[in-house]
Amino acid sequence: MPLEPRREHRAHTRRPRDAGGPPALLRAEGRGEPDRWREGAQGAGGRDDAHARARGLRARRRPHVRGAGDRVPHRPLRRRGGTGDRGPRHAREDHGRRDARRGGPRAPRARGSGALLGPGRALSLYAVVPVKDLAGAKSRLGPVLDPRGRATLTLTMMRNVLSALREAEVERAYVVSPDPDVLDAARAAGATPLRQRSRGMNPALEEARERAVADGATSLLVFPADLPLLRAADVEAVVGAGDGGRGRLAAVAPDAAGKGTNGLLLSPPDALPFLFGADSFAAHLGAAGERGVEARVVERPNVGFDLDTADDLRRLAEPAVAAQGRPGELRVMPVPGFPEVRSGEDLPGLVARSVGDDLRAGDVVVVTHKVISKAEGRLVDLRTIEPSAFAKGFGARWEKDPRQIEVVLRESRRIVRMERGIIISETHHGFVCANAGVDASNVPGEETVCLLPLDPDASAARIRDALVARAGADVAVVVSDSFGRPWRNGITDVAVGVAGMEPLIDYRGGFDPHGHPLTASILAVADELAAAAELVMGKTDGIPVAVVRGYAYGRGDGSGKDLLMEPEKDMFR
Repeated sequence: MPLEPRREHRAHTRRPRDAGGPPALLRAEGRGEPDRWREGAQGAGGRDDAHARARGLRARRRPHVRGAGDRVPHRPLRRRGGTGDRGPRHAREDHGRRDARRGGPRAPRARGSGALLGPGRALSLYAVVPVKDLAGAKSRLGPVLDPRGRATLTLTMMRNVLSALREAEVERAYVVSPDPDVLDAARAAGATPLRQRSRGMNPALEEARERAVADGATSLLVFPADLPLLRAADVEAVVGAGDGGRGRLAAVAPDAAGKGTNGLLLSPPDALPFLFGADSFAAHLGAAGERGVEARVVERPNVGFDLDTADDLRRLAEPAVAAQGRPGELRVMPVPGFPEVRSGEDLPGLVARSVGDDLRAGDVVVVTHKVISKAEGRLVDLRTIEPSAFAKGFGARWEKDPRQIEVVLRESRRIVRMERGIIISETHHGFVCANAGVDASNVPGEETVCLLPLDPDASAARIRDALVARAGADVAVVVSDSFGRPWRNGITDVAVGVAGMEPLIDYRGGFDPHGHPLTASILAVADELAAAAELVMGKTDGIPVAVVRGYAYGRGDGSGKDLLMEPEKDMFR
């Protein structure tokens, strides 16, 4: 495919949630009770695995971390409204080679218990946010901000960090600072203020650690206050690094340069001394080795970006950084000349060869499900189908092939509606669509119909592996299909499977340009990418693959099932 010469594509992240601080953080009085910190968060209990599989909901994934020195980027989307088991989990062993496979349900997270670090190890997770005196904070921004502006920026970033911690269900957050104004702002944001008595960041953190342990902390998080892009998903990624730990453990998140430490999880809280300062990332890993503490590294772009200089401030204002998914230019390029696919063919290799070597980091490769279904043997010869009496009756009434009706019924978990010869059903994947995705178009022969892939996420992961191996670029893959829409004429392509990206961007908790809080704004970016690709692929042009370039999606281990609305929220089921 004739693409432009390769150039590096920077990973993009989102702007801070709120230029004026997080909304509706509750006040803490005195020592700050955990229920006040977390009051108002919604929750639901976990479901058993069989029920979760029946509803087609996605399991919460643990972030993927390695030993010290192995950095694993990961960006899971946090599902709101529930903390229980979400069904089959797609585990990924390596960000370059992701094997989609099914696993058992993850233990539910009870409120107030944080997460689980290994079997039976419930942690009381507390966090510490150190903040300097406002008079001396962010002095390197002096050329572009006056003292009042620097103080306002510092407090805004602190509120953003506290908002992320609260949303991630951290049980309690302490803000340690010598500045009374900082402590007042922390108290107003629902955190527990601690007056700093020692000079320097590390002694201040030791004071906070003593208080946290006295209050019952069994694990401790540390995030500096100058992380304007930190989100709850980033906090959960660092916390999730402790999953499966069986001894003393430290999870370390480096800054963008790989020298400083911008996030630290200690379990127990005294697992390591605090060594923040120059080259603290290496210092923390070295201390872990000396003490026999298991160290895990979690690399997150949002955690890595700390705001210290005028260049950082300008970068934060760049559209590509400040607003994830807001590109300066979006290009959608078809991949012509794709051959006819037969059952058993190496489709991942075929896609990689057709796209070529000029993929760039951040590209999204969209593949229609039809070619995947063909390669995976998901074609049905209607001559082998014996229709049921129901299928015969429905077919006779509406002049439909009863054999195809029978295939639709077999591919359906539940019939939603049957009217005017159309069957709206829920597939075994959980998709609600016409005829369970069974389609006779763009397949060879008059007696053949095509089914959806068994596991579109796994298919996308295999294609992505082949693309990464050939081009060496970190790309995402979207598997698309055409769906109709209620109340709207026409069809549009949507994502039924993804790999290497989060299919949603969650703007809830932010503000619109007029200052109104966003309470229901979740953008289905994978669906929009699939629809954009369809514009150049067409229905009759025989082009099943397209490349979308320039969109700043969120990297991660998302699933096509993330796009499915929970049954209890769906008013049309």
